[in-house]
Amino acid sequence: PVKCLCLATHYCDKECQRKNLNLHRGQCTYWLLKDINTRRRELQLLKAQPNCSSRDGAATELELARLHKLVASLLCGTPGLLSSNYELAEEHSKQALEICRSLAALAKENGSTDEDFHLDNSITNLLDLGKLYHVWHKEDDALQAYQDALDSTGDNMSRYGSSPFRQQALAAILVAQGNIFNDQYVREGHGPDKCKCLAAKVLGEQALAITNHNLTQADAVSPSPASDLTAQSRARRVLNQAPEHKAQVLLYLARTYEHLEMFDKARSAEQESLNLYRSIFGGDSTAIAGCHSKLASICNEQINAIRNRLVEGLSRFPQAPEYGLGGCKTNRITMDLQVSRSHM
Repeated sequence: PVKCLCLATHYCDKECQRKNLNLHRGQCTYWLLKDINTRRRELQLLKAQPNCSSRDGAATELELARLHKLVASLLCGTPGLLSSNYELAEEHSKQALEICRSLAALAKENGSTDEDFHLDNSITNLLDLGKLYHVWHKEDDALQAYQDALDSTGDNMSRYGSSPFRQQALAAILVAQGNIFNDQYVREGHGPDKCKCLAAKVLGEQALAITNHNLTQADAVSPSPASDLTAQSRARRVLNQAPEHKAQVLLYLARTYEHLEMFDKARSAEQESLNLYRSIFGGDSTAIAGCHSKLASICNEQINAIRNRLVEGLSRFPQAPEYGLGGCKTNRITMDLQVSRSHM
C-alpha cells in the first residue's frame, strides 16, 4: 500500500494515488500547506509593490484564513490524532482568527461595509478553536473561547443588528458550552449533583428557541449558490439549513434530558429530531439510524430508572428478622411454619 504524505489516506499503488490526486488535493494537509506558502508569497509580492493599498491583499488574506481553518479541521479529524497534531491545529486556528480580526480592523479603518462580515468569520473561528480545545480535553480554554465568541457575537449584533447567521452562531455557541457541561457530568460518574446538567438544559432550550425563530423564516427564502458570498445569500443558506440545525439542537437536548432523568422529554426531543431528519434525508440515513438507536437507549434507561425506584421503595419497608435453619436463612414466619409442621 502507498501512504499519502498527509498520513491520512492510503492507496493500493502509485497509479491509484495519481488518479485520485485531483479529488484528494483539496482535503490533503500536505498540499494545503503548500498552498498556504504560495498564498503567503503572493501576499508578500503584492504588498512590496509601491502602489499597493492596504485593501489590495484582502482577498488573498481571506483565502489564506480559509486554508488555515481547513488545515486545522483536517488535523482534528485525522484518525489516531497525536498531541503534536492538536498543537498544529491550534496554531492554524489562531492564524485564521488573527487574519479575520486584522481584516475586520482594516475594514473599520477604511470605513468598509465588510467589517461585520470579517467579524462573523472571526466568531466562527473562535467556535472552531473552542471545539478543538474540547476534544483536546482543555475545557477551561474551550469555555474561554466560547465566551469570547459569545461576547463578539453580542458586540456584532449591537453594532450591525441581528441576522440569521449571527442567530445560528449564537445557538451553536450555547450548545457547545452545554456539551462541555454534559461531558463533565458523565466524566464525574453520573453522580447525584445535576447542576451541570441543569445549566446545559437552560443553554439548550435557549438555543432551541433561536433555531425555531430561524425556522419560521426559512419558508420565505429561496436557495442561493454556494459561491455567492453576499450577506443576503449567506442568510438564505443559514435559513435553508435551519431544519438540520434544529435537529442537532434537539439531539443535544435529548441527551441533557436523559441525564436529568426527564425521559419523556428526552424521547420527545429525539422523536422530533428523527422526524426532521426524515424530512431532510428521506427514509434511510446514518442520522436516522442514530435516532432510532438513541430512542431505544432512552427507553432502556427509563426501564432501569423505574426498576431502581421500585427497589428503593421496597427497601423502605421493614424486613422480618432472619434466622438460621438447617444452614439456610429464613424469616420468622417460615421458621414458625416449619416448627408447627414438625409437631403434626
